[in-house]
Amino acid sequence: MNLSSNEFLNFFLLSAVEVPGNLTFWFLMDRYGRRWSAALGFVMISVFCLIPLMGFNSSDIAGSILAKFLISGIFLVTDQQSAELFPTVLRTSGIGTGKAIATAATLGIPYITLLNQYGKALPFVLIGLTSFLTGILASFLPETLNENLPQTLTDAEAFGKNQKYFSWTNKESQGPYGTPGIWNPVPILRA
Repeated sequence: MNLSSNEFLNFFLLSAVEVPGNLTFWFLMDRYGRRWSAALGFVMISVFCLIPLMGFNSSDIAGSILAKFLISGIFLVTDQQSAELFPTVLRTSGIGTGKAIATAATLGIPYITLLNQYGKALPFVLIGLTSFLTGILASFLPETLNENLPQTLTDAEAFGKNQKYFSWTNKESQGPYGTPGIWNPVPILRA
């Protein structure tokens, strides 16, 4: 392992932060929406990847643990968001293609870790820059919380076109049919 200190303790800490990371992002995406939760999470990962540049003792461990906290939560948000962005007719093939590309991209991770031969913080800088770019690009995706999800390709093309870039959705702005993010064609009758 490229991190300093005890390998087993590092592995335990990197695993232990996944539970609070998932719970935090579950709350954030359910309360404030998927788009800004993902975008801000990716940008914060890039900030935490700068911690090893400070050079203090165990700064690589601190940066890794904080980034891992966010990464585990980001997986939750991106899985939910991708399932909601793809129209029903393309959902399984779209998610499958995305997962296949993500899995293929992980083949390069061992080579990124080898960059520490040229500087201990170099892998962190590369991952931080990639994460920052991903956060910027994620902010342009439409928000799916409290929206009627696309069912057809035509719905998918029009989905999110009426949303402003700096719009913010929260759980209090539920649609008229109750549960956010679920399409319900039966209107509620009031007596």
